[in-house]
Amino acid sequence: MRYGFFHGVEGDPAALEAALALLADCDRIVCLGGLLGGEGPVDGCVVARLDRLICLGGPAERRRARDAALPAAVRERLRALPDATVVDGIAVMQPPRR
Repeated sequence: MRYGFFHGVEGDPAALEAALALLADCDRIVCLGGLLGGEGPVDGCVVARLDRLICLGGPAERRRARDAALPAAVRERLRALPDATVVDGIAVMQPPRR
């Protein structure tokens, strides 16, 4: 099984599509955080990709989980993500907060 990893697309649909294109031959694709960006509107096509990815919640995802401008279902999904921080290319993870 091939795994592909990325982080830091910051809500940019073009950056997400480029990452997914590079990882198209992978069986599982993992976002290590930085998927939605820290502020501003969230593009619907980025949100739609949440179901196709294994996502870890970075600092931006934790902030966005409290953003009342996002649909409740998206906020709930973000709250359920395991926390992760990428340090020197290594993902440090912990279980989601309850």
